[in-house]
Amino acid sequence: MNKYSGRCPVCGQEMAVTKLHCRACDSALEGRFELNRFARLTPEQVGFLETFVRCQGKLNWVGDELDMS
Repeated sequence: MNKYSGRCPVCGQEMAVTKLHCRACDSALEGRFELNRFARLTPEQVGFLETFVRCQGKLNWVGDELDMS
């Protein structure tokens, strides 16, 4: 499955989600759907957030995991 970056690959502007599809029953919804804040993050931001949560928000642990002092 392709990753969705939220940005247009041609012009870089934010794209709109207009269709949702269920893989189990093949039903679909069409319209304009809002993305939550986390869906708008870049892959690098998601990686940092995962590290931050894994380290229980302790910045010294985050620094150690990311090899930062």
